[in-house]
Amino acid sequence: MANASEIDYEVVFQSLPSAVALFTTDFVYADVNEAFLRMLGRTRDQVVGRFLSDAFPDDPEVPAVTGMRKLQDSLRWVAATGERDAMTLHRYDVESLDRPGVWEERYWSAVCVPVFGPDERVALLLHWEEDITELIRTRSG
Repeated sequence: MANASEIDYEVVFQSLPSAVALFTTDFVYADVNEAFLRMLGRTRDQVVGRFLSDAFPDDPEVPAVTGMRKLQDSLRWVAATGERDAMTLHRYDVESLDRPGVWEERYWSAVCVPVFGPDERVALLLHWEEDITELIRTRSG
């Protein structure tokens, strides 16, 4: 049995079956796992090191859909309080890379969690999300 010092946590992070992103406390993507990249159809270079609002902006044609702003609010709250936040089900459309200007309607279930540094302050913000678009479409149809 491996002890904690023998576990490669980078490999564990990249192998998680659900989409996970790590943000800095000013909403810059510090890292994302492979499931995140697959689910959103992006490359690591298109996400890591970019601000949330630059990597995944809200659709300017549908101002009522405010997924990015809701996620920022959740991350801001987690950074300020040091407490986790289970976000309500929300719509957060994603722009198609194959067709710029075309937005895919998507629905998400998400949780944001603080990651504390050695000084016991929030160092990173972990964001776990599950794409539940098909579930919503099935129930609506």
